[in-house]
Amino acid sequence: MPFSIRPDRSFKSQFHKLARRQLRHAIDVLETRPQGTDHAIHEARKRLKRVRSLYRLVASAVPKFSARENIRLRGIARSLSSLRDAAALVETATYLHERARDSDEAEALGRIVVALTARRDRLIAARRD
Repeated sequence: MPFSIRPDRSFKSQFHKLARRQLRHAIDVLETRPQGTDHAIHEARKRLKRVRSLYRLVASAVPKFSARENIRLRGIARSLSSLRDAAALVETATYLHERARDSDEAEALGRIVVALTARRDRLIAARRD
């Protein structure tokens, strides 16, 4: 859902409200994982990108704050990116497995899906915190 800033209201209060809402949603979805870990990671990264875009709006007015927070959020998003990449590999291998041309190809792709799924699950378990 996109957000907007109304010119008839305080920019500062809207900025804080929007950033807080996006960050709260990112935290909530990572904690509860209502549609699974992969979706939660994807959703959280999208929310972090939105907050970083808000920071770009105020970068010239508060450069130290914007730079510091942008670096912090970029680091958080990067820590999630390896998990998202692992999930994308599983999704791609599963897609190919479902469309295998013959039983030999399906068997090989099935082993790949199992290996990539185990790798993804190990990465997730290692980063539970």
